[in-house]
Amino acid sequence: MGEQQQVDKISDNYPPGMVAPVITKKLETQIMDLDGETDKGKIAKFVTQMPISDSKDLRKFITECEPKLDLDKKVMAPSGEMVDVKITFGVEFFRPFF
Repeated sequence: MGEQQQVDKISDNYPPGMVAPVITKKLETQIMDLDGETDKGKIAKFVTQMPISDSKDLRKFITECEPKLDLDKKVMAPSGEMVDVKITFGVEFFRPFF
C-alpha cells in the first residue's frame, strides 16, 4: 500500500469530530532513516516529539525537492486569444513509430 493510501486510510478511520494526525503519519512514512536508525518505531517517536517549526520546515523542504512536471500551459491561439491547455503524453510520445 502506498504512503498516500496509508494516510488516507488513517484519515477515513479516525473518529468523527477529531482531527486525524495526517501530517504526523505522512512524515513517519516519508522519513526512512534518522541518523542511521531505520526502526519505524523510533522514527515515529521522533516525529511526534519534533517541534512544530521543524516539522513545518521539513515539509517545506520535501515539497520543494519533490520532482514535479507542470503540464498546464497558456498558449496563444491563432485567433490571438490566450488559451489554457493541458499537455498529455500518449503512447505516440514514447513510441512515435509503430
